[in-house]
Amino acid sequence: IRQVETSEVEYPDRRGDLRFMNSYVGNGDYNMAALKAKNIIKQQQALSTSNQSLPAGLTELIRQVEATKIEYPDRTGDLRSMNSYIANGDFNMAAFKAKNIIKQQQNLIFAKKNGLPTELSELIRQVESSKVEYPDRTGDLLSMNNYVTHGDFNIAAFKAKHSMKHQLERKT
Repeated sequence: IRQVETSEVEYPDRRGDLRFMNSYVGNGDYNMAALKAKNIIKQQQALSTSNQSLPAGLTELIRQVEATKIEYPDRTGDLRSMNSYIANGDFNMAAFKAKNIIKQQQNLIFAKKNGLPTELSELIRQVESSKVEYPDRTGDLLSMNNYVTHGDFNIAAFKAKHSMKHQLERKT
């Protein structure tokens, strides 16, 4: 905690992080306070040692985000989230977010050229052709289609399988 307090490296969420750390101390949760302190120190070190330059791997991921650019709903929000991680010195989460953006964009580029992947198309066809109602079916279908629109095909497939499971349970 002393290390955290002596460092003067600021980042947007530092005040909130300090509040959480002090709250853990106040509640006697010293393990969580220590974990929070380590995270704060890591972010401060990342920002001070990088001298505002990004790690090469993250720089390459950001380049790929732009190279594979295709608009999708919430892309702006995803970019804002990635940039917030960078501003806070959390380069691992920024890289994780960049990888997700790249995957979604690649999925959408693929779908634009070739249509949806065969397995996903078949799952969606099966779900939509089944007229078996269950609670939240409409919400599940909307959610599944939303994931497709966002290029998150793995979650869309998961939602389709989830919906089919509910429909099968209703038939029996």
